[in-house]
Amino acid sequence: GKAKVHANPLAGSDCTFVVGGYGSLNILVKPLQSYENPAAIKAQFAKMKMNSTDAPGIGDAAFFISPGFNMVQLHAFQGGRYALITLLVPGTQEPAVRPMAAKLMKTALERLK
Repeated sequence: GKAKVHANPLAGSDCTFVVGGYGSLNILVKPLQSYENPAAIKAQFAKMKMNSTDAPGIGDAAFFISPGFNMVQLHAFQGGRYALITLLVPGTQEPAVRPMAAKLMKTALERLK
């Protein structure tokens, strides 16, 4: 994948990769805005009937969201940055995908230091 280098810096830059020929991994990293925090973002998902699950040990704070179809989103906050990984591995159930997303996020956050 290639980062979208011409994106609005406040909206962040994302990059999408193909996984196994038909799955996908997308990572978005952006500056954290003053109105963005874990509680506010979780509340927005709750309004859409999407519950969050905390992911301790990742960044300053992190949580998973389940959009459906065994897709996993991992939202993480570290310092002044907000990172989002969306991972879809067709044929793999969500409980098996979450550790993959967590490992990828830990690696990404370490490289952003």
